[in-house]
Amino acid sequence: MLPAGPTWSCKPLKSLYSTKKPLQVFYRDSLECVRSIVHNPLVKDHLHFEPLRLFKTAEKLMRVYTEWRTGNAAWEMQVRHLANL
Repeated sequence: MLPAGPTWSCKPLKSLYSTKKPLQVFYRDSLECVRSIVHNPLVKDHLHFEPLRLFKTAEKLMRVYTEWRTGNAAWEMQVRHLANL
């Protein structure tokens, strides 16, 4: 019942040196991979994209950093984007 994931693709790779077997590169389309993760019903409720500031107390004296989106870089990136709108 789950949707199929991204398909693998293969391209031959030319080499400057002789090899016993032809070289091949296997890959997946990165956008298809992201789409499949975002649309997966098993993870849809666990994906968060908005920046977040966590504090230990109500006085907001001590920040808590648990993941990338709780840091200053994510917050500043969001603020800069909104300022450009």
